[in-house]
Amino acid sequence: EVVKETVTTRDLTGAECENIRGMLSALESPSNSVYCLLWERAKQYFTSLCSGVVGPVPSGYSVCSTDLQGVASKYTHLVSYNRGVFGPFYADIITQILAQN
Repeated sequence: EVVKETVTTRDLTGAECENIRGMLSALESPSNSVYCLLWERAKQYFTSLCSGVVGPVPSGYSVCSTDLQGVASKYTHLVSYNRGVFGPFYADIITQILAQN
């Protein structure tokens, strides 16, 4: 639908339309460079949230920033709960691993 609207409002040729469709379809592939870039930005964003650093939504996510912030909020609550419940258990495991090294 979005591609059709763009074609009609921008007066693109059939070849240009197919080119856009191909680029959009390629975004589904984990080996696509844009997919990789966006995936890395999302991972860094969530990692920083777990560290207590609240930063802006990564570039490239402005269209879905509200949704991303909602997911991020639920994710940080889950991580906080996980730390509270399983933190002592994890601490024992990490202590044992560090003692072996």
